[in-house]
Amino acid sequence: MSLEAGRKLAHYEILDPIGKGGMGEVYRARDTKLDRDVAIKVLPEEFAQDEERVARFEREAKLLASLNHPNIAGIHGFESNAIVLELVEGPTLAERIAQGQIPVDETVAIAKQIAEALEAGHEAGIIHRDLKPANIKVKEDGSVKVLDYGLAKAFEDDSSGDADSELSQSPTLTRQGTQIGVILGTAAYMSPEQAKGKNVDKRSDVWSFGVVVYEMLTARKAFAGDDIADTLAAVLRAEPDWDALPAALPPVIRTFLMRCLERDPKRRVRDIGDLRLALEGAYDTTPGSFEPASRPAPWLAWGIAGVAAFIAIGALWNDRRPAPRAVTRFSYELPVDQVLQGNARQPSLAVSPDGRHFVYNTTRGIYLRSMDELEARALPTESQLSLGIATVFLSPDGQSVAYQENGQLKRLSLSGGAPIVICSIPSGYLLGATWAADDTIFFAGPEGVSHVSAQGGTPELVVANTEGDVVDAPELLPDGGTLLVTVRHLGDSRIETVSLATGERKTLVEAGSDAHYVVSGHLLYAAEGSLFAVAFDTKTHLVTSAAVSMVQGLVRTGRSRFTNYAVSDDGTLFYLADRGLRADGLAWVDRTGEVEVIETIPADEYFFPRLSPDGERVLVTAHGDARIYELANGRESRLTTDGSTNYLGWTPDGDAVAYTSTRGAVEGEIWLQPADGSGEARQLTSLGGRVDFDDWAPDGRTFTAHHHLGTTTNVLMVAFDGEKATPVTWFERDYVDDTAVFSPDGRFVAFLSGQTGEREVYIRPFPGPGGQTTVSVGGGIEPVWAANGELFYRRPSDYMLMAVQVRTEPTLMVGTPAEVFAGPSRGGNASPTARYSVTADGQRFLMSRGVTPLGGGDSSGQGSRIVIVQNWVEELKARVPN
Repeated sequence: MSLEAGRKLAHYEILDPIGKGGMGEVYRARDTKLDRDVAIKVLPEEFAQDEERVARFEREAKLLASLNHPNIAGIHGFESNAIVLELVEGPTLAERIAQGQIPVDETVAIAKQIAEALEAGHEAGIIHRDLKPANIKVKEDGSVKVLDYGLAKAFEDDSSGDADSELSQSPTLTRQGTQIGVILGTAAYMSPEQAKGKNVDKRSDVWSFGVVVYEMLTARKAFAGDDIADTLAAVLRAEPDWDALPAALPPVIRTFLMRCLERDPKRRVRDIGDLRLALEGAYDTTPGSFEPASRPAPWLAWGIAGVAAFIAIGALWNDRRPAPRAVTRFSYELPVDQVLQGNARQPSLAVSPDGRHFVYNTTRGIYLRSMDELEARALPTESQLSLGIATVFLSPDGQSVAYQENGQLKRLSLSGGAPIVICSIPSGYLLGATWAADDTIFFAGPEGVSHVSAQGGTPELVVANTEGDVVDAPELLPDGGTLLVTVRHLGDSRIETVSLATGERKTLVEAGSDAHYVVSGHLLYAAEGSLFAVAFDTKTHLVTSAAVSMVQGLVRTGRSRFTNYAVSDDGTLFYLADRGLRADGLAWVDRTGEVEVIETIPADEYFFPRLSPDGERVLVTAHGDARIYELANGRESRLTTDGSTNYLGWTPDGDAVAYTSTRGAVEGEIWLQPADGSGEARQLTSLGGRVDFDDWAPDGRTFTAHHHLGTTTNVLMVAFDGEKATPVTWFERDYVDDTAVFSPDGRFVAFLSGQTGEREVYIRPFPGPGGQTTVSVGGGIEPVWAANGELFYRRPSDYMLMAVQVRTEPTLMVGTPAEVFAGPSRGGNASPTARYSVTADGQRFLMSRGVTPLGGGDSSGQGSRIVIVQNWVEELKARVPN
């Protein structure tokens, strides 16, 4: 399949061709969503219908996806017989060799990086099978990228090639249905066993590595011929010209290089890691030059290698410490339609103990991402509503996931089957949980920390909250009798241990949260947006070192107070990077979708913007606090500073602000505070569970809220006489009813209900009586009523803003919903409550830039990013000794 410049493949715009080989064509393309250049490799038209080659092509994509290493070119995706790859700038090693011999020092530096790439692949059980200079890029800074890892090319018949083509780069022949199997590789660089069509293992890559290093040092082919047949014959019978090697080449490297090119795989160097060590000087015994006239006798080569190995083993024996494993960083980009769940105060990320897979909670459900698979897959949870699932965590063997769903704690086998209910959750939701090795689950709720058998049972409270304190994020320490917890008090948090036998509590860190014990003997915790580490004695439960900042820019999802990071038992760190939530700022959007950024207000992470009744100010939450900005000049007033505020709104006169707050160790109650800061905030409700503010009636004598309690959510009508608030459940049903907003005349209320299994917008008369009228079609969230009587809502499937003409006089008349403009897919249906305000005439919308239309800027097209750091524990041990 050939692609012309300007053609679109999914969201990739083809720019120009880069090259062509036996297995496909490569193009430079522009990723229009992430605003970056990529390389796209596609099958040629004559191969597109070849099932063998198509299958091999897809297999290349999957193999590449499982390899994440700084010296291996990465893969970004797979689109219709096309692999989207990291675009690596710079010349190939073949182009560099064409300029002449590469000095020994430079060759060693390049070869070490190639060896590290091969070592990473071999450790993952993957053989390159087509290592050659044309598949290696050397960037300007000297760093190396190995391309096309994981699959040799589909070979062309040599008769089909151009007579003048570079034979060393020409693909070999593919023979199917024969007893010798399929030959894969490139003639001048393939191993003898590969040339014979035999099964190959990692020693075949060792041969190719030796050929490449020889060519770097000599600027000539180790095995050359006039055509493919001659080249293959040379591979099978000829000997490289060892006298061509530079005299300055260290003897040990020369010996190892010769051992790479032993035709008998049993006599060849077995592990590329040994070659890497040789290049690093691990086996050097006699510095200086070495100028043999010819290749040493086999017994001499064995002698040199044996002495070097003996010395190396002796050094290791004396030190008794293995060399630290290389730390490797890479990231997993969530698809833009997978929005991390941010509505609740629980972590959204969990990792298996062996680091082989992780799960994350999104507005579309729980996804499982295995390190050996190309894409994440959705797990079969039961909730039909996007906000029903929270607090995901994995079993000690990593084979099951547990999670909260609609007031119950459930577990699900990752290998398949139906979810199993473990228990009902007191007060309906969790504040962190852990699955201990003895199959006990500890979870935190409004009362404190409880435990229950993972096989099911009745929860038992083991650590009770005290007045003003909330205990959450429990983790059982290795002694099996002590919990590591976070204790939150108003806006502050500290880390403690709690003895399950005696109840004794010990403070470990005065200012920190979300602690985790690492098997290396360290304690990790979050503070001020960073991940800190201290040495920790599990016998005395004492911190034994100063704190060291290990990672900056940790992200908390949505309004969550939990940071999202985890460390597997094998020492791999996973964390949500700072692109999960962006400082998008505020913007006006007109009915055509045109975006106008409000430059007077600084960019930040804003939620629930609410225009003041006079239209001159905006009320928002940012980092859990209520703020007011003057639109004309950006002057700021902060109403709260304890990080506990979310759902909010102006009183009809604009003099005060109502909001939901978790201060005082409650799950969420409604407070009222003067907008000018002239008085103290006062608590209006005390219902337990969680009460979220929705909207004021135009007369200011009633406000709406929704009350989460157990498995249900009900709409509240709260009468308010200026001093006392009297809440009454408007109607009580077994499914979720929430987000109620008043019509401009106060005679009707639009609200959301999940009675059909999907949230829809309905209208009921207020105060009643009367039934409900359906407004939305195909789902509805985020209802807002403009002063002109027009009702707006979002369609959750594509985040389209919808407009409905509604007449309330003399009787209710509801028009047909009409599309206004679509928001970004990453907006998803993460919030039932509106994340925008509308002007009185219904012509402009005030929004966070994160939910403006796709055409409004590049920030709207980016999803969350999970950073993965393999062998991170080596870095931890080096920086925080214990």
